[in-house]
Amino acid sequence: MESNDNEAGPEEMPEEMKEKIRIAAKAGEIVCASDALLRQHQTITYSVMNSVFGYNRSYMITDESSFSDFIGVNGLETIKAIHAKIKKLYDIDLNGMTNVKIVDVVVMVAGEDTKQ
Repeated sequence: MESNDNEAGPEEMPEEMKEKIRIAAKAGEIVCASDALLRQHQTITYSVMNSVFGYNRSYMITDESSFSDFIGVNGLETIKAIHAKIKKLYDIDLNGMTNVKIVDVVVMVAGEDTKQ
């Protein structure tokens, strides 16, 4: 995997979150949702995550991941700030929408309908 100064490494994850993951893993409670739609649009997914959050493929998201999961990343302290950046980058207006999934924006950028 290529390295980039913008990559978020595990050392950036809060210790509290690391502990929650360790506990869940030991209890066998970690189950991942599908990422089939994101994989269909892998290049766009990489681009969105890099453009919005500065990540270069060092993250884990699924088709159920929402932008609110990333509040606080790359100086984006509110969901409104995330939505504003998406509006600026992609001219997609998410104002008034709640729990917007990353896959919905990826599919919009791809020019497809999210309801299949």
